[in-house]
Amino acid sequence: MSAAENELRELYGRYIQAINERRFDDMDQFTHDEINFNEQMITRAEYCAVIQGNIDAVPDFFWWVDELVIDGNLLIARLVDHGTPAKPWLGLEPTGRQINFIEYAIYRFQDGRFNWINVVLDRPSIARQLSGVPEQVYAAQQLY
Repeated sequence: MSAAENELRELYGRYIQAINERRFDDMDQFTHDEINFNEQMITRAEYCAVIQGNIDAVPDFFWWVDELVIDGNLLIARLVDHGTPAKPWLGLEPTGRQINFIEYAIYRFQDGRFNWINVVLDRPSIARQLSGVPEQVYAAQQLY
């Protein structure tokens, strides 16, 4: 692994740690002033508001980095997210059940901070876990 890849890996680790510790004032160390977020240009403050909205709905939200792939200025992360929704989130009602799901995030970095991010959450897994229906039954129900 190159020195640049190690530096990007370390930077991303600090970014996730800052989010997990709710240190949104530190986001200027990791993001540009404007970010292309899921193909929409937003400001850093708006990006932080999206994350804070997730945390408002899931107060114990925690991101864990499972896998990273780095290729030049591109970083691809497979995250395992944990939390217990306390408010409606992603169109789903809270049930008191804890959820654990996969998130894929792709970032493009420029000058040591990211300016592009695309995120995909495993919403079907979240819905299944909140419903309490066993996975095999839930999957069969989704076929009809």
